[in-house]
Formats: sequence, structure tokens, C-alpha cells
Amino acid sequence: MRVSIKPLAIGFSFLAVTLLGNGALWEYRRSQIENQRLELEAEKQRLENIVEATELRGKLTDVLYKLSSLSGQYHEVLIAKRAGQEKIGVYPIEHKMRLLDAEADQLLSDYEAIEGNVAKLEGRQPRKLNVQNFKPPPQPMPPKGMRIEP
Repeated sequence: MRVSIKPLAIGFSFLAVTLLGNGALWEYRRSQIENQRLELEAEKQRLENIVEATELRGKLTDVLYKLSSLSGQYHEVLIAKRAGQEKIGVYPIEHKMRLLDAEADQLLSDYEAIEGNVAKLEGRQPRKLNVQNFKPPPQPMPPKGMRIEP
């Protein structure tokens, strides 16, 4: 009993040509690699967003720290004003107050810009900061035409 190798070789050749010849196997493998590449790119983008948000949060912390130190300086100015002092250091009180206001306005602007970027990265609405926590409200002005006598 002799087994003919010819039909077996033809069958194997047909199978090999079908799978490898038209590229179906290679195309399937390429699509798997492309899917994995897309998943890795998405994960990489997500990690880059996390890193960027973390860096921005560090900057946000610095801005908030500076704002909190400004509120202490405002407190010193208000105490000096109540005590009747005309100067704090080399600055007249009103000038020092304007300097603090300008610095606080700049820091609040920085906060809003950084918070907007963080919110965009995190897909949420920016959080507002209550300015009254850092700057004292302006002093009320007496009505015009009315005098206050001591």
C-alpha cells in the first residue's frame, strides 16, 4: 500500500496559496497591529493630558499661594490705615493698596487662564474663584452732597 504524496502536496499548496498568496493572513495581522497602535496612541495622549494637567495644577497652587500671601499684606495695610499711619515701608498707604490691587488682579487673571486650561484638559467647566477671599471690598463712598462731621 503506497500513499501518494501528490494529492497531499496539492492540498497543502492550495491551503498555503489561499492563506498566504492573497494576503488575507497578512492583512488580518496588519489590522491587529494597527488596532494596538491606535490603543497605544490613545493611552499616550491620555497620559500626556494627565502630565500637563498636573503641571498646570502646580502653577495653580503657586498662584493661590501668592494670592493668600497678598491677603496677609492687605491685612497689614488695613491695620496700618486704622492706626492712622501714612506709610508702610517706603510707600504711602494708598499707593501700597493700589500696588496690591494690581498684583492681585494679575494673579486672579493668571488663575482664570490656568484654570481654564485645566478644565479643558479635564473636560469640565472652569471653577470660579471668589475675589472677596483675597481682596478687601472697596471702601464705601459717602453720598455726594453729604458731609460727615466728626
